Amino acid sequence: MPKFHLILASKASTAVLIRRGPKKWSCVFGWDRAGDTFQPGQCVKGYLEAMDATLSPCGRYFSYAVAVDRMTEKGYFETCIYSAVSRPPWLKALAFWNRDGIGLLREQGGSLQLDVGPDQQGSILPDTLDEGWIGTGIKLKPGTQPWGHNYRAPIRIGKWGLEGWTAITPWGKCSEEECRGVACWRSPDDVHRIHFEKPIPGTGWKLRLCHWVGSHSDEGPRNESYRGVRFETFSLHSISGEVREFPDWISADLDTFRNRIVWTKG
Repeated sequence: MPKFHLILASKASTAVLIRRGPKKWSCVFGWDRAGDTFQPGQCVKGYLEAMDATLSPCGRYFSYAVAVDRMTEKGYFETCIYSAVSRPPWLKALAFWNRDGIGLLREQGGSLQLDVGPDQQGSILPDTLDEGWIGTGIKLKPGTQPWGHNYRAPIRIGKWGLEGWTAITPWGKCSEEECRGVACWRSPDDVHRIHFEKPIPGTGWKLRLCHWVGSHSDEGPRNESYRGVRFETFSLHSISGEVREFPDWISADLDTFRNRIVWTKG
């Protein structure tokens, strides 16, 4: 079954919807939240993960990563991962890198220079990308590995800060009590998480996002069949202490242009 994820620009009405599936296809749609108009974008035969994607705050640029299964010359399958920056809702690359790790972006001479390892192909991004792009979710600390180590903090956590979320807890290992009921964990003592929040103006409520990393099964009371090792849960918290959980939401955010919550589920 196809699954939809949404990503909102923090300082513009631009948004994208990522559709995963059916099978190994992914597709991107543009969404202008000011008038709720949609524009079909492009499809790619590969896995485009929402966790690996973000919009620049100005909404003009889209950073994403795609995993593609391909047959090698020796006759076996391998997964090729590449990353790119495009203009949403299109996927044509303005800048392109192979592998999953993108490196560290740094400002140099009016443009953003990419520091890459010896096994990566780097480039200088166009000068116009510096508007609202410095400090994006594709910024890594030197020496970090693409997939982290032993469920340590994912390198892409910074993307939520770019999208306007505020971290209310540090990234780290959580207690078994805290993660109980979230999923059917295989190793509850090795689950990591971080909480983010966004206040909903004029309501006394906050939208909370929790990013979880840990091994779990696809069976249980909450039917986590759509979840991978990394996934998010969402809830609403009032100033009076009331909590409303939404376990079937796949993605959610606060649309500041319309002062409403938008989400995908099912």
